[in-house]
Amino acid sequence: MLDLSLFESDELLALAKLDVEKNRIDSALAKLKQANNLPDPQPECDSLLAKLYAQLNLFDRASYHYESYLMKQPDALLERFQYGMVYYEQGIKDRALLVWKEVLDEVPTFPPALYYCALVSWEDSDESEARRLIDILLKSAPADNLYFKRSKDLLNALDSNANSGSVAAPRFDSQKIN
Repeated sequence: MLDLSLFESDELLALAKLDVEKNRIDSALAKLKQANNLPDPQPECDSLLAKLYAQLNLFDRASYHYESYLMKQPDALLERFQYGMVYYEQGIKDRALLVWKEVLDEVPTFPPALYYCALVSWEDSDESEARRLIDILLKSAPADNLYFKRSKDLLNALDSNANSGSVAAPRFDSQKIN
């Protein structure tokens, strides 16, 4: 086993990123935990720890590290969005919406937040709000954006469900960290 105490925080972070790229989550987690316990850890350690914990469905730990990261980097929109995903994955949709609305207050056309706000609106039977958010996304995001395609699919499902009386929203894989 590698003696992690030989490395400084920035080295451990760099090595952990390599581990994540190679899907060695256990090794990445060990390095990040060590780096985060050193004096003056880099904020990115919290970000990556949060993403790993979310991937492992350890949502309380993910929330803790997202909160820690966002205290240091309050303008980090992607991490703020992902923090909302932690709540969404736990079924705490009202809290997820609050977090995503914070993102949209900063960038009203942020595609992931628009999409998931639309999805939650539909799940909560607010079809008009879902359509409004999808419309904003489709008018603002490039056609090759993942959430543009997902929004088109959601709009098609909304249209199909309007014709059939069904209300099931399409589901997609959760956010991956790479």
